[in-house]
Amino acid sequence: MSKQKILVVANRTADSPQLISELERHAAGSSARFTLLVPAVPRGLAWAADMKAGWGDAIGRAEAAAERMRGSGLDFDGAIVGDPDPFAAVGDVLHAREFDEVIVSTLPRGISR
Repeated sequence: MSKQKILVVANRTADSPQLISELERHAAGSSARFTLLVPAVPRGLAWAADMKAGWGDAIGRAEAAAERMRGSGLDFDGAIVGDPDPFAAVGDVLHAREFDEVIVSTLPRGISR
């Protein structure tokens, strides 16, 4: 049986224990391989000043998330840091690779935009 390829899109939640726990639950009893996409969204006024201001934070979150995912025993295919526009980042990845499923992780309602 081939593994189900799952794209996980997360920004500030990428390295959260809650996301890892949900991915572990999702993978239980199935054959899943995860790829993480972290859009490089800058915070605050940095967006207006420099569209690339979010890359450093996104790389740090992607690396921390990769370590957590591997440490939890998930079948992890790698992390991608993408375009600051989350929709463009997802589009770029979906044009380059095929996935069976996409999981989007957000902050709680009211905090997430």
